[in-house]
Amino acid sequence: IRRHFDSAAWRISAAQTAVFAGMAIGGLAVSFKGRFKSKLRTIRMSGFLVALGTLGLALIGFFDSPLFGLFIALALALGIVVPFYTTAVTTFFQEEVEKAYHGRVFSLLYMIGSAAIPLGAIIFGPLADLFPITSLLFFTSAAQILILLVSWKSIPRESGKEEPDPL
Repeated sequence: IRRHFDSAAWRISAAQTAVFAGMAIGGLAVSFKGRFKSKLRTIRMSGFLVALGTLGLALIGFFDSPLFGLFIALALALGIVVPFYTTAVTTFFQEEVEKAYHGRVFSLLYMIGSAAIPLGAIIFGPLADLFPITSLLFFTSAAQILILLVSWKSIPRESGKEEPDPL
């Protein structure tokens, strides 16, 4: 935010508030929606939406958009998607993993999730000093889209059924 818009503290606060508000809205939407028909499809679709949102952030930087409001709207939208992903992942593991292994699996899952932000800062902090942040956002979102497309073919749907081609 500081590199693209300016270093005013309110901009960082606004971005964090937008993500939080989006997560609250998304959480309410998930609670009203109830059960997911296909958890893997929800995981893939929310991952794809996050990748598109990250690509949108990169494009804001590439085109040097002064529209901070657009950035905030994108942060809000990304926040809305997060509860769909986390809820689908959690319920998927609850249903697919034997109850005797729930503690181990969820400990590992939350350990990985807790390590993601510090590990991301350790890896991408120095990279952001070497490369433009917009390039990092572009390449990471492209990599995520590629991984999702490969997983669509290689990981079947629930119940062992193959999932149709996304295109």
